[in-house]
Amino acid sequence: MWDDFHPAINRHNTLVDLNKKGYRIISIEAADIYEHEQTNGVAVGYKMPEKGDAYFCLFKNVLDDSLDLIELEKSYKRICRKKFAFQDKYGNSYTLAVINVKFNYTYKPEEGKLVKIKELREHFYEKGFNLDGVHYVRYKRSAGKPKEDIRIRCRASCFAPIAAEK
Repeated sequence: MWDDFHPAINRHNTLVDLNKKGYRIISIEAADIYEHEQTNGVAVGYKMPEKGDAYFCLFKNVLDDSLDLIELEKSYKRICRKKFAFQDKYGNSYTLAVINVKFNYTYKPEEGKLVKIKELREHFYEKGFNLDGVHYVRYKRSAGKPKEDIRIRCRASCFAPIAAEK
């Protein structure tokens, strides 16, 4: 009877489900974001595909359940007053509040100057980027993959005070 029941009380005296898997988050290459900025304008930025296979294929990473995630979720709900996540028909949880940005490729337009990885990194560190018109700023670097140079971004309107602390 008790085999499937794994609750715990965290330091905030809140009941936590230990079986929670975390949230699937979008993982995008910086060069792709930059290309979309050139095409759609900076105000729109990266344009997401319509919901379907191409849309859900962008959710490549999982933001594991942690104290950091609990605080992000609380802040998001308090400041933005919106749902932090949504679920698909299989019960997987997704969030657009946090995005993973990779810096693995340069951007080379058909005609024009090559934009190197270092320049892409500086561009997005200083200005952030937009995803369907929603602005994202630097939140933190992924501790688990420092050699892959992965950076986590968050919605500026909801997490600006938290992002400024990091």
